[in-house]
Amino acid sequence: MSEYVMYIFPNCPYCQRVVGYLAMNVDDWDRRVELRDAYEPEVAAELVALGGKRQVPCLNISGVPLYESDDIIAYFEEEKALNGGSATGTAACPVT
Repeated sequence: MSEYVMYIFPNCPYCQRVVGYLAMNVDDWDRRVELRDAYEPEVAAELVALGGKRQVPCLNISGVPLYESDDIIAYFEEEKALNGGSATGTAACPVT
C-alpha cells in the first residue's frame, strides 16, 4: 500500500511538474505515491469528498488534502530535509 495518494489529470502541466519532481528526487516514488486519474468519475468523487473541490494536483496526506504543485513539492523537500537529504522517508488545474 502506498503512503500517499495524488490525484492528477494526466495532461495537466502542474501535475506533470510534480510527477517529474518525484521521479527525479524521491526514492521509490512510484511505490510511495499512488497516482489516481481524476478524470475517472469514481476518482473525481473521491477527490471532491476529500477536499470539497475537483482541483489537481492534490496530495492526500492521511486524509488531509494538499493542493498546489509548489506546495506539494515543498512538502517532499521538507520530508527530504528531515531525513538527512534522503527522500525515502502556486499552481493548479481546477475544473470549471
